[in-house]
Amino acid sequence: MQGEVPSTRRLGTRGIFYADFDLGQILELAERLRGCSCAFNWAIFLEFDDGVEWVFRATCSDRSVDKVVTSRLVSSEAATLKYVRQHTGIPVPEVFHYSPTYENDIGIPYILMSKAASHSLAEYSW
Repeated sequence: MQGEVPSTRRLGTRGIFYADFDLGQILELAERLRGCSCAFNWAIFLEFDDGVEWVFRATCSDRSVDKVVTSRLVSSEAATLKYVRQHTGIPVPEVFHYSPTYENDIGIPYILMSKAASHSLAEYSW
């Protein structure tokens, strides 16, 4: 019900809690505020107890791209990130794991990677 504080749930026995919320409403709000539809990808930022952050990134499954193309895109992106990281000095996220298919424990193609290091533009003296 609108205006109520979302309930939190415990995930298994691990002491991880998450809140129930309406993802569809978040996307609709963002699209309305931006005046255009959301991108091809979405991300969940995972913060560990030691402060390290990883990113779970997946394609939007409701877009009009078929499963074969989605699989190839995820595979290509993961391979490109790995190649650039290994063969250049360009700072890109480290790919820890990826699955280009829907046949995995999560149920969608995804990349699990480090959060890219960044600096606010305000930190630079222009």
